[in-house]
Amino acid sequence: MFYALNSQNQMIHASSADLSQKYYCPVCHQLVKLRTGKSNSNHFAHEHASFSKQHHETDIHQAGKKLLMKWGSELGYAVQSEVYFKKIKRRADVIFKLPRFQVAVEYQCSPISPTELTKRSQAYFQTGMRYIWLVGKRYCLHGRISQQNAQFFRYHPNIGFYFIYLNAEMQRLELYYQIQQAAFLHPKYRIKFLANLKELIQFIRHAKENYLSKVSVKMRLRQIRNLNRAEAYSAGMTRMLQVRCYLNRLEFHQEVLQKLSPFFDYPIYRYSKAYFQIATQLNFDNKKLLYQMPFINYHNFI
Repeated sequence: MFYALNSQNQMIHASSADLSQKYYCPVCHQLVKLRTGKSNSNHFAHEHASFSKQHHETDIHQAGKKLLMKWGSELGYAVQSEVYFKKIKRRADVIFKLPRFQVAVEYQCSPISPTELTKRSQAYFQTGMRYIWLVGKRYCLHGRISQQNAQFFRYHPNIGFYFIYLNAEMQRLELYYQIQQAAFLHPKYRIKFLANLKELIQFIRHAKENYLSKVSVKMRLRQIRNLNRAEAYSAGMTRMLQVRCYLNRLEFHQEVLQKLSPFFDYPIYRYSKAYFQIATQLNFDNKKLLYQMPFINYHNFI
């Protein structure tokens, strides 16, 4: 972890920490040790080897639920934790009770498949409840989009594609929004730090930041270089499309270049929009080239 509390209960980043001082985990309040080194960035780690990653994730999850209950109460909602719904055989992390409906708030820290995510969401929907999924650290983008995080993407006309990370250690929400992708480039996105649910609701309600960024000349040159590398390496989906193009008397390289967009694309493609379009042109099963996204209607964005 990169943040810990000092003896004055102040949150300190590892890069600013002093080896001579004592620091404590902001979640479980156990003693942590500052670790430094040339190969890894400065960070804090629990002193006792018996403190497992799973134990830490459990503490993070519990701390996150407490934060959600606190923020829900501040909004004037009646809140409950670990509510069991017999009809759907599901236990919700937190429930917000509003005058006309209830909202199930799930804080997902452990691994989950798109199939299970869809199943749980549909179960809440069938009971007439609304639901919100907030994610833990394992689902953050870290510079790349994967099936693991894409399954939580939602779309809002004010902020584009987004998902919400509940950072229990820092006791805040981190909104990843304006998420976009372009072939052979790292994704683009913005991050907004928010102190609580009230700030999140207000930001989304008033934001006007939904547009697709333009691909610059420098970016286009990088795309072409990365395309050349992908062709030379010739593996996975690139290899499959190369073979399909050859069998259909098409030049793969030219097909990709012709389909490169002047703008970034919506983040729904496992590889790129160009690959998806080539697969469609070749009557290939293009669904394999889309992320499984339970909360997105693809037809609005393809």
